Amino acid sequence: MLSFTIIGSLVWLVWTAGMIGFPAAMARNLARLAPGFHPEFKLLSFVCAVAVTVCWFMLARWRLARHPKVLWRSVVLSSAGTTLMWVLLMTLWLPVVNYSRTYRDVAEQIAEHLPPDYNCISPARLGDAQIATFAYFGGMHFAFDEDCDVILRQDPADYGDPPSISAFQWKLVWEGRRVADRDERFRLYVRIERPTPPEKKPLRPKSLRRPQ
Repeated sequence: MLSFTIIGSLVWLVWTAGMIGFPAAMARNLARLAPGFHPEFKLLSFVCAVAVTVCWFMLARWRLARHPKVLWRSVVLSSAGTTLMWVLLMTLWLPVVNYSRTYRDVAEQIAEHLPPDYNCISPARLGDAQIATFAYFGGMHFAFDEDCDVILRQDPADYGDPPSISAFQWKLVWEGRRVADRDERFRLYVRIERPTPPEKKPLRPKSLRRPQ
């Protein structure tokens, strides 16, 4: 009961710091972890969070005041505490978690830089969840066994350009990441045809002349 109360109070403190900037230390940490995030007050989420918090304190008061000796006491406390955490996270912390973890903005930026007539996108170092998210938010077409004309790569800080393939070379057209993730980098490459070198005419051997 004490653990759930402390963690629930911490959730409320972090939410308050994001809304009004107090406590200042928590507000600074939140701004560092989610740069550019601007919290908005949502009445329905606030009412739900207050309601579940009041219910928890009423249950804690019942537990401390009456000391009930029933078999289901521990089950009720653990279930109510888990419900408290879930509701608080889904109401007070959901906007900042969604802001820092979503790929919506990245997918929209990638879609803006795709050629209008591209064939398919070849993913490199992307997980299945990332591919599904980009396809959903950006309407992108990925393929694994086709000759695609676009490459989307996830690279670390130290990276090299993809090697030239066949008669094509690759041009970097976009580079970005999620605002709250400092490790991952996404890079979008578009295939460009190399100019065909002019054919060289064979050199005719000079006729050998006998000295006069």
